[in-house]
Amino acid sequence: ERGVDVDGVIMLDLEMVRYLVDGLGGLALPDNRTVTGDTVIPYFYESWARPRGSDAQSQVNTPRWWLQRKNFMRDVVQAALGRIQGHPSDIPVVRLARNVVRGLQERHLLLIPLRDPTSQGIVARQGWDGAVRPGDGDYLRVTDTNVGFNKTNAKVDLEMAYTVDLRATPATATLMLTYTHRSRVAIPTCIQEARYGERYEDMQDRCYWNYLRVNRPGGTRLVRAEGLRPDTITTGAGDRETTEIAGLMVLPPGRQHVVTIQDRLPDLNSEAPGYHLRVQKQPGQRTVPLTLHIYTRHGDVTRRLLLNTDLDVHLIPEGPALEVRPTYPRGNAHTHSCGGSP
Repeated sequence: ERGVDVDGVIMLDLEMVRYLVDGLGGLALPDNRTVTGDTVIPYFYESWARPRGSDAQSQVNTPRWWLQRKNFMRDVVQAALGRIQGHPSDIPVVRLARNVVRGLQERHLLLIPLRDPTSQGIVARQGWDGAVRPGDGDYLRVTDTNVGFNKTNAKVDLEMAYTVDLRATPATATLMLTYTHRSRVAIPTCIQEARYGERYEDMQDRCYWNYLRVNRPGGTRLVRAEGLRPDTITTGAGDRETTEIAGLMVLPPGRQHVVTIQDRLPDLNSEAPGYHLRVQKQPGQRTVPLTLHIYTRHGDVTRRLLLNTDLDVHLIPEGPALEVRPTYPRGNAHTHSCGGSP
């Protein structure tokens, strides 16, 4: 839009900002303040309501405030660049490198090379671009999109439970998503509107309007979807020949909401040579508790995981047991096995 050709795009979320500030050992800002990985986000909230140079929080929502409300981004970026370029020998390099790798692995940092094929290959092999890659076998990717013109994501927690019955023909799967809104501010009516508040947190204490998309293996058949507004539920072609099930849900503050999706899987009714599942983490999402239940003719297996990166799950029927490993393992990655029920 600016008439400039770019070599690529780098995207990061606020969690990655924390990792970077921590990796740099903290930053000295223009207003004689120092922020660390633990204090940079509260500093953002405070600075949004009272930009540097303003003298009263009552200026929120005025034209001058609107132009200055994101000055803190410029201040932090300039402080980071100044530290890297001006005092590189003072940077804890190993700590910074570890935080960058962690951000890439946890999908808080995405790299999208547009010109260089070599870079594209490296990024794709590591999954650093966050692309949909269903692999072979079963596939699950949950994508939440806040369409409420607010910032409620910071106070909404997600838990996932995924159950597969391989005894059925065809195999059936049930996904249960539990959303919990931690805000305690009472909202009489959920209104989808764009407006600011006196504090940044005011935009978090509102209803969560979530357009949910669930990517499944191509050929998956939806059986039922509960917890989504019926007139918004759709099933169609998704990226990389997946099947995408989508719909809208609304969650007021202080409430919990459950979405249940049941479907029939294509060509997964046999356990030999083994059942495979790939679960991809949504970029920008915090760590999500994930419970897997697999029912087989040889017995049942349950595994509780923390989804903080993309995972590949393999069922060993004779156990039955599950092998779980990162889809894009680092050099020291190892396999975890779990047999029987917990």
